[in-house]
Amino acid sequence: MYRCINIHKKDAQFQRILWKPDNTVQVEEYACCTVMFGTSCAPYLAIRVMQQLAEDEEHNYPLAANVLKRQMYVDDVLSGANSISDAKELQAQVRGMMRSGSFELRKWASNCPQLLEGIPLEHRETKEPLNFQGDETIRALGLYWKPNEDEFRFQLNFDLPAETVFWSDSMIVLSWIQGGAARWKVFVANRISKILELCDGKQWRHIASEDNPADLLSRGISVTKLASCQLWWNGPPWLRFKDCEWPSTKLDPGTDIRVTSEQKQMHCNAISVEKENGSDILGRFSSYTVLIRILAYVHRFIRNCKISKSARIVDSLTMGNLPPARIRPQKAFTSVGIDYAGPFNISPSKGRGRTSVKGYIAVFRPTSNLPKTLKKQLIIF
Repeated sequence: MYRCINIHKKDAQFQRILWKPDNTVQVEEYACCTVMFGTSCAPYLAIRVMQQLAEDEEHNYPLAANVLKRQMYVDDVLSGANSISDAKELQAQVRGMMRSGSFELRKWASNCPQLLEGIPLEHRETKEPLNFQGDETIRALGLYWKPNEDEFRFQLNFDLPAETVFWSDSMIVLSWIQGGAARWKVFVANRISKILELCDGKQWRHIASEDNPADLLSRGISVTKLASCQLWWNGPPWLRFKDCEWPSTKLDPGTDIRVTSEQKQMHCNAISVEKENGSDILGRFSSYTVLIRILAYVHRFIRNCKISKSARIVDSLTMGNLPPARIRPQKAFTSVGIDYAGPFNISPSKGRGRTSVKGYIAVFRPTSNLPKTLKKQLIIF
């Protein structure tokens, strides 16, 4: 088609072709005088020429003018009629208008053999007429025409990220999913864990039974009613709106006995250690080092009282004669509470194929009134 459209000689100078048939001759330079395929303006020029041809020849071919203006894109024409006689008249006018501009239509295709009788075989898309029993597919104007089904199809390629939404009409199941796998008994926990491996719990929404197409077959419906059922063929009407306008249901799993009956019982043990007499001495000193040294002097005094005067130790304290409390780890405090909780299913990592392990929590909670500086040194987690 492009080669049938001439351009002005001044513009042809910008379409240069370098040609060298072999190494024995110099490079030859040519100017292309027709629309050149591959240039950005080529589609526009082709469409503009067809529009102008329709305007110029509309008085001679009124039916063809409408086809070129509304049923043609670049070099593809897709048209038809309600009867064979009307289709033949339309075909004749389109061919006549195109020939008046020195264009010859090719790749003719039709499911009516009569329309192809005057078309040479080399100008047809297929040598045989299309039929409604075959699997032939004709591509035109970005559409795929399947004569056997008499329908047009098109393909969409989206490069945009799409979020998948899962629907369930069971509030119980949704409560289990939102609660996580570790919260439920083994049977439910295993299935919820598998679901959460494949998707995020936030992707699940509730759909009412009256809006659920799957419920039509569950409850039973006749074929006659199903054929005209909009819910089955198109889904709930609100699905055509933006997702922010879709129905939203707040889950409250604590109010449904069917949900809580599958909840795993948690066991918590608490141990309290009574404070021993005399432990108030820990709060009398602001320095742990001073406290240990004073206790060492006390222990040495008691020992000296029990032995002879000649065997007593009166020199300054050294590491050799410090009490055991000074040279080996001792309890940081004598009053502590211990809380246990579990078991819990813990996932070390995220993503598909992850496995969970069973874990427990032990919390050591001091109950003595230690000085802040001392407590920071003695509290163990």
